[in-house]
Order: sequence, then structure tokens, then C-alpha cells
Amino acid sequence: MSNFVIPSVLRESATGISRVSIDDILLEKREVYLTSEIDDASATEFLKVLNFLEHDCGGSEITIYISSPGGVVNAGLAIYDYMRAMKSPITTVCIGNACSMGAIIFLAGDRRLVMPHSEIMIHDASFGSANFSGLKPGEIQVKADSLLETSKLLREIVAERTGQPLKKVTAAMKDDSFYKAEEALKFGLATEIVREV
Repeated sequence: MSNFVIPSVLRESATGISRVSIDDILLEKREVYLTSEIDDASATEFLKVLNFLEHDCGGSEITIYISSPGGVVNAGLAIYDYMRAMKSPITTVCIGNACSMGAIIFLAGDRRLVMPHSEIMIHDASFGSANFSGLKPGEIQVKADSLLETSKLLREIVAERTGQPLKKVTAAMKDDSFYKAEEALKFGLATEIVREV
């Protein structure tokens, strides 16, 4: 368990001096963090933040800092779709590792920045911890076909956002493919490397 406490700062206003959390200050600046595994609960909370930002001063840039191991495909695609539909310009910044669905969400940014020592990982969809016990062959085939369709969709997203041919993306995503900053820039995953903040 971490002992790190997110500090608050003192702010003076017309009503006096009050403590304000750094998260609230960052939200005012339209900067948010996605640093957890992506599941239905975390996606819902993150979508609420994006929805708020889109309707509060919509059209102003939003910066999303990402360091995520990935997670549930449907939850991640919900975030990706919403980000692509937003009118506000979005900058995504990889600040550690953007893996799997974390990488797909990173790709939703209009500008995609990567820190010099960060890494992006793309791969095909997988069953994860699915349990096939008791399933008949036909039922397993249905699940396998669905997984193949999901992998195809993810490849198409990566190809579209990077500008790489689908054949090259398909080859890259068959296994876990890791891209350091310069490699991510060359492949088209990132549009810039952060040199100063």
C-alpha cells in the first residue's frame, strides 16, 4: 500500500483562503490522468471526466497523460470512440507505458506525445482469463471468431491512426510489439517526443 498522499495547495479567493487538491487544479487546466487498468468501472469514471470537460468550455484543448497496462477491450473502445467524437482537440501523452488498450486510447489523441523513456506496446486481442470449461466446440468457435473480429478491428484502428499499411500492422500485432520513443515516432504511433515540459 502506498503512503504517498496527493498534496493540496492553498488558494486565495474572494471568500478567503482554502485548500484545493492538485487534481482539481489540473482539471481546471483540462489535464487528466489515465494510469490504471482499464475495466468497466475505470472507463465509466474516465468517461464522466471527459464528458464534463467536453461540455465545460468545449473546444478548448484537453491533455490526457497515459500510463496504463491496458485492460478490457470493450471498455477501452468506449473511451477511444468518445475521444474521437469529441470536438475538443486532444493531446495524449505517454508518461510510462501505454500497453494494449492503453495504446489504443493513446492513439485517439490528435497530437500524441511520448516521453523519451516511455514505451508503447501493441498486440492482438486475447481471451485473458476466460474460462472455457464446460463449453462445447461450437461455443468455443463462436468465441474464437469474435476474438478474431476484435483483433481485426484493433489492427484497423492502429493502421488508420499510424498511417501504416494494414499488412505491416497485422504482422506487428501478432506478438507483443514494444516501441521505445524513437521507434514509436517512426512507426507513427506517436507524433512527437517530449523534449521539455
